[in-house]
Amino acid sequence: MEFYQLNYFLRVVEARSITRAAEELNLAQPALSQQIRKLEDELGTPLLIRGRRETIPTEAGRKLVEHSRLIREMVSKATQSIRNMVELRSGNLSIATIPTVSSRLLPQWIARFRLKYPEIDMVLREGPSDQVEKWVLSGECEIGFTQLPSETPGLKAVDLIRDRFVVLLPESHPLASKDTTVFSRLRGEPMILYRGGKLGDFVLSRCRASNWEPKIVCETNEFETLRALVQAGLGIAIVPEIAAPTSIRMPLLAAVSLKDHRMQRRIGLIHRNSPDPSPAASAFIQILNS
Repeated sequence: MEFYQLNYFLRVVEARSITRAAEELNLAQPALSQQIRKLEDELGTPLLIRGRRETIPTEAGRKLVEHSRLIREMVSKATQSIRNMVELRSGNLSIATIPTVSSRLLPQWIARFRLKYPEIDMVLREGPSDQVEKWVLSGECEIGFTQLPSETPGLKAVDLIRDRFVVLLPESHPLASKDTTVFSRLRGEPMILYRGGKLGDFVLSRCRASNWEPKIVCETNEFETLRALVQAGLGIAIVPEIAAPTSIRMPLLAAVSLKDHRMQRRIGLIHRNSPDPSPAASAFIQILNS
């Protein structure tokens, strides 16, 4: 039993005539009659009473009419739903992201996306880089923003930006009045270490690559806590520039750029290798590239 046969059958019932139905369907009458007979043979019972003036369904035919209309309605709704999704008139998009991206970069990207596609519902989940990768790999989120490199099999990564690091200092610190400083100047300074995701390991690796061990006095995975500890004079902190933009004056804090070109991280977009991104995800990716 094929959907087109059910549709032919419904058109005959609604037209009350095989001849009229054939004309409406732009089919030859014998061809339409043959399809109806195939349907009757498959079901093992007559479906139509063919009269001179009109054709009406049998009892079995009336039952098939009922079910065929339900099937036709379901197919119509499914087709329209998919068209809406493809044309971005409906649907949803789940995004996973590290906190620094969600607070500094995502708002402008989402605003541009919503301006073009206001009917797409969006869900945002925040977490460290390894959690972002897990959400995307499992399909809980379709795309993610994370610190690269990502070595998780099954994920495709695309570089977006290079994020330089700055030193957060108490306003009273001797370096607070400088625009830039060298990385080696931080040797021996008490340090507040951000432990969320890959950032902490990255900072530690850069210190050790410069042959000095940082003097860690406190660790936290919250930027607000980190800033408060630096404000209180407990130590300095090395953080990404998008987490502490030098263009914004922060109370009791100074953000000084680092000259060391190695002190930068790669921020990228990740999604699964397969299946291909949905229309909504593809449209969001285009926003990033525009």
